Amino acid sequence: MSFTLLFYQPAADPPIQLDDLADDLAALPGVELAAPVEGYRPGRWRHPATGATATIDLGEPPLERDEMHPPRRYEGWAPVALTWQLPLAGPHWHAVEAFAALEDLLARLPGLRALDPEDVHEREGAEAGPFPWSRPRLIASWELQRRDRCLNLAEPVMARGSSLRLWRYRRELAQARAARPGLHWGEALVLLDRDRGTARPACLWPDQAGAWALPPVDLVVVAHGGQPRVVEAVSVTVGSALPALAAEVAAGTPVPADTRPAERFKALLDHDWHD
Repeated sequence: MSFTLLFYQPAADPPIQLDDLADDLAALPGVELAAPVEGYRPGRWRHPATGATATIDLGEPPLERDEMHPPRRYEGWAPVALTWQLPLAGPHWHAVEAFAALEDLLARLPGLRALDPEDVHEREGAEAGPFPWSRPRLIASWELQRRDRCLNLAEPVMARGSSLRLWRYRRELAQARAARPGLHWGEALVLLDRDRGTARPACLWPDQAGAWALPPVDLVVVAHGGQPRVVEAVSVTVGSALPALAAEVAAGTPVPADTRPAERFKALLDHDWHD
């Protein structure tokens, strides 16, 4: 299942040419469009730092037209052959990043309007149809639809505070690496804690000399020196703090005795959990 955004332009305006729209889409960081086939170009957007994704359809796919379900029409608006689909899965900041990217597209094309088909009335009693962009409103709609999708799924949940710290670390990782190249900056991962039934942020303890940056995670996976084990991050001896991002730890820091077997945990992809 996905969260779909449709696009419209004022009916009185000259039609937006798909080639021009393709150029504007391709100018967005993270967008890749396939070569056109009969005027149709599928594509994908991926935020390079956080891993947020969306599927793009530009033009009409070369399929038999569905006469039973014609496109929605709204008075005064003409549909644009573009859809943007977000997975109804993963942390809420995936939606935040996707909508931020779309704001760049809308800024390039002031006449273009995005419409959530599940929210077509700007206010009670208003005519159905596109209305001015509101990122908070779209995030709320996405979260509501994600909640409905997850009602009958045994999908692990991460605490919102932990999720936000994970988001910030991923967004700032490239900048941090540039600022402190002498540190080993690990990737922030997510593990399922089978005992708790929750998703928890984690990182790998590097098997190398020198200092490394401990991300703001709950768990550290110790993969060297025998069987992989998992330790609570607060048990790791922390040295000087880096501003609000991570802590610096010596690679020679002794592994705490209170570790947990790796079998208690399972690696998760971002679409396998939510916050």
